This record gives sequence, C-alpha cells and structure tokens, in this order.
Amino acid sequence: MRGIDPVLLIVVISVLGPVIGSVLGVLKKPSLNLVSNMLSFAAGVMLAISFMVTGSNAFFQCNINDFEFTQNALPGQSDARASGLS
Repeated sequence: MRGIDPVLLIVVISVLGPVIGSVLGVLKKPSLNLVSNMLSFAAGVMLAISFMVTGSNAFFQCNINDFEFTQNALPGQSDARASGLS
C-alpha cells in the first residue's frame, strides 16, 4: 500500500479547514478576544510572507546569491582580490 496522495491530502485539508471553522463559528459565538488574536496572527503571517518574498526578490535583483565571506572580503569580492593578489 502506497499511502495517500499528497495532492489529495492538500485538497482534503483545504476543504475541511474552512468547513470545520465555519461549523465551530456557527455553533459557538467566538469571543472578541479570540477574534482579535486570530486576526493578529493572520496579519503577522501575511506580513512575514510579504517580507520574505520582497527580501528574496531584493537579493535576486542585487545578485547577492553567494554568501561566501572571508575575513577581509566584501560581498562579491573574490579571495584573491580581498587579499590584494589581483
């Protein structure tokens, strides 16, 4: 037996999450404190994703894709140039 297909698992989770949340929201009215905490968490997640995407694009645009630093080298310099051999 191979197990469950990852795509099927993602579809099931993405369908069941909102359904379960909606049922819980209808059966019991959430408190103002709970709603505030959930909105704060969602805003934090969206900000984190935005900064990660923006940061990765900035690194790509600046060609900062190798993080090999030596003692005296600046980003983008080779070891020979940093040691004065070039």
